[in-house]
Amino acid sequence: MNRYYDSNKKALVYIQSSATPQMWDDHWNIGDGEKAKMALSPSVNNFVNLVTQRYLSPQSGLILEGGCGLGQYVASLTSLGYQTLGIDFASQTVEILNKIAPHLDIRLGDVRCLPLLDKSVAGYWSLGVIEHFYSGYDKISHEMARVIRPGGYLFLTHPYMSVLRKVKAWLRLYPYESSPSEPRDFYQFALDHEQTIVKFSELGFSLCAFSPQAGLKGFKDELPSYLKYPLQMLYDYQGKSLLIRGFRFALNTLLTPLCGHSCLIVFKMKDAEQS
Repeated sequence: MNRYYDSNKKALVYIQSSATPQMWDDHWNIGDGEKAKMALSPSVNNFVNLVTQRYLSPQSGLILEGGCGLGQYVASLTSLGYQTLGIDFASQTVEILNKIAPHLDIRLGDVRCLPLLDKSVAGYWSLGVIEHFYSGYDKISHEMARVIRPGGYLFLTHPYMSVLRKVKAWLRLYPYESSPSEPRDFYQFALDHEQTIVKFSELGFSLCAFSPQAGLKGFKDELPSYLKYPLQMLYDYQGKSLLIRGFRFALNTLLTPLCGHSCLIVFKMKDAEQS
């Protein structure tokens, strides 16, 4: 994966492979569905469930995940009693999910043109979606503003320009480039979260919370390859050692404020009288 800093966009540009529906089908690669069946096993204490429960109850109304991938969060929220809908444009993935999990409401669709009525959604999860569109996410954000009801919540994550990445950009430790047209094999941006907050505020959202995420990943990804290996082993660790898991948790917690790979931003759609 190659990266460069675009000073016009104030964003880090990742070049890997274009984030097309076919690429996501290949990425999820659920084949005969065994991988999806494992992903769809409800995990009650996951990040999405815990955040959702902080703001919304199962009686609040429809929860949408736009760009739901393997559908694991649709499954976990559904298991808690939330009315949950997942939408994704990776057609093969959606087709297999519909076959192996017909009890889940997962539909083929595009987050830039949602098949939903105005003000019909109580909560909208967007997990790592808006950064994959080189021309910007205006169509996505306007659809979010259209379908989320007054008083409803948007839970948004994207890779972002952490303190570490901003320092590296200022020191010109990334190559500097800028292109008006989409570069070949564009994959994603690490966006400036302050710009994100401003743009959504202009659409009628108010900021509820901001928190960096995934400090260990954000730190290791900024290291030279010869220094990255030990941290990559720790990051990938799947064993049961409480000592290693505890050390990884502590290190991640320590690194996250300055080195987070991504961020969670929680917005609330203002009522008409608040706008």
